[in-house]
Amino acid sequence: MGTLIAVPLEGTMKILTLMFITIFGLAALASAKEPETVKVRVGEMKNAAGGRLAIKLVSVVEDSRCPINAQCVWAGNAKIKISVSKGKMAAKTIELNSGLKPDSVTIYGYEIQFVDLSPRPGENVKMVAFPKMATLSVKKVR
Repeated sequence: MGTLIAVPLEGTMKILTLMFITIFGLAALASAKEPETVKVRVGEMKNAAGGRLAIKLVSVVEDSRCPINAQCVWAGNAKIKISVSKGKMAAKTIELNSGLKPDSVTIYGYEIQFVDLSPRPGENVKMVAFPKMATLSVKKVR
């Protein structure tokens, strides 16, 4: 049979505590780098970054993207206007594009990237019931 080694309980608890702190610290660090997806409809405001940012989709400035089931020479572009504020700071208005630059902006320590706009041209959706919705990616920058 094997030999049992006696380890003082006090030392074991310290090791376990350090292991848990390390594991949870690494998990928090990894999740902090993951971008957050925010979906916001025209006229709607959504909170992002744990409530630190407020993002409003002010309008869809243009949507010249290629319609569904069409063959186009150019994919086209969707341009949106968003308003971003942090705390009591004044909101800043920004225009982002889907197929041109700028497609992202760094503001208040966060990168906001335009990911998608739905519905796409040619989709059979009643716009009254389903106004345009932008999908944005929000990520803390160093």
